[in-house]
Amino acid sequence: MLARKLINNINNFFNIKDEYFDYKNLTLRKRIKFPCKKLPECIINLLKDLKISSEQITTFKIEESSDKFTQSPHADTPEGQTTIIVPLKFTNNVFTITYKSFYYGKNKKGYKYRPNNKKYYKNEWLSKDHNKVKGLQKTNFPKKFFKTYLKNYDIENFKGLVVDNICKWKIGKPIEFLSNQLHSGSFYKNKKRWIVLHYKNLPINHH
Repeated sequence: MLARKLINNINNFFNIKDEYFDYKNLTLRKRIKFPCKKLPECIINLLKDLKISSEQITTFKIEESSDKFTQSPHADTPEGQTTIIVPLKFTNNVFTITYKSFYYGKNKKGYKYRPNNKKYYKNEWLSKDHNKVKGLQKTNFPKKFFKTYLKNYDIENFKGLVVDNICKWKIGKPIEFLSNQLHSGSFYKNKKRWIVLHYKNLPINHH
């Protein structure tokens, strides 16, 4: 669990509109491109606590969203990287849900599992290399689970997925999984804020 003081410092950093800041699809975002010569002190301290060197990081973002379609089923990157999500701010129960399916394609943007082929945003890209996903089943997704955790999404976009892990958000508690594993967000109210980073390594168990 990360210290509350560090989380507060990261939230304060997020609230400053600087060169890292942008807004798109109901999502406020701060993206730091690595390698970065002048990292903010709170991010340096975060990486120390996570025991990750800046040389390992391929993606680093702090995001705050009110978009209820955000984080529909997807994989972040091709095989060989690890994702860490750190919850920063939210109002009700929020979950990250992982599935027993993995993406083995080469698209650096990752993979979007979207059986209904519906675009949620203008000019949104959709994946085509569906044959590169393993672990999908020929089964409908459980309706009870969907209504409990995922009612903000389209249920047809969960067809064939099997739940692996239900990770309940706790402020400052890192959630970690392989970046090529399919995962999604959950139903939430109002807004949620989180860090997401990808790094080249095998998973480390954080407590």
